[in-house]
Amino acid sequence: MNVKKELEQFGFFPSKRLGQNFLFDENIARNIVNALDTKSIVVEIGPGLGILSKFLLERFHNIFFIEKDALLYGYLKEHYPEAKIVLGDALKFNFEQFDSFSVISNLPYSISSATIRLIIDRYPHIDTSVLMLQKEVAERLTAQMKSKNYGILTVLTMTFYTVEKLFNVSKNVFYPKPKVDSTVIRLKRLDKPLVNIKDKENFILFIKKIFANRRKKISNNLKIPPDTNEKLGLRAEELSIKELIELFYALKSTSE
Repeated sequence: MNVKKELEQFGFFPSKRLGQNFLFDENIARNIVNALDTKSIVVEIGPGLGILSKFLLERFHNIFFIEKDALLYGYLKEHYPEAKIVLGDALKFNFEQFDSFSVISNLPYSISSATIRLIIDRYPHIDTSVLMLQKEVAERLTAQMKSKNYGILTVLTMTFYTVEKLFNVSKNVFYPKPKVDSTVIRLKRLDKPLVNIKDKENFILFIKKIFANRRKKISNNLKIPPDTNEKLGLRAEELSIKELIELFYALKSTSE
């Protein structure tokens, strides 16, 4: 696909601010689509010029496309008239209409983290997600404890999903060319999350609080005395996900 030519023909200019970088390598696009194996509804976020969309339409029957940009929406409606395409912001979309669905996207850099949070929020309704992210975000999702990338996204994603790093994608296969390389990841829903599903919202809030200031000890972030639990004297990044969950339930039991 000659992305530059396609964009120029209908007067679209990619936004640096929104992180709009269009993949033009069809072999990579096909590999991304082939990484998705699901029988549920497939939702593509931000299809752009449809480089993933055409391969999705070949493989899946129940597909839903969400495109925020009106010009790109018009382009998609013209080139894929048979597809179900909605003009709207995926981050504000009402996904409650889908009981079970999968997500695929070459995500604009500006909404990568927000989309991961959406996928966490919609657990257990999203069974699989295949996402192309900037490499640094992918590294945050797969980070080890005590590393600079280990944080809220790492813990919450791995609490509800398995995270697989599939392959890296060079910045040279995008137009306009971004400054960084990308990574394709796959998230698969855990049938049994690492925390009880009824505690999901409280656990998310707990993790956000204890990582709010990475340099502070957990007790300071939670504003509770450190002598309640020995782990409170540590920083959140010094504890594994298993230890963070144990601390969450220990504090929960003392407050009940």
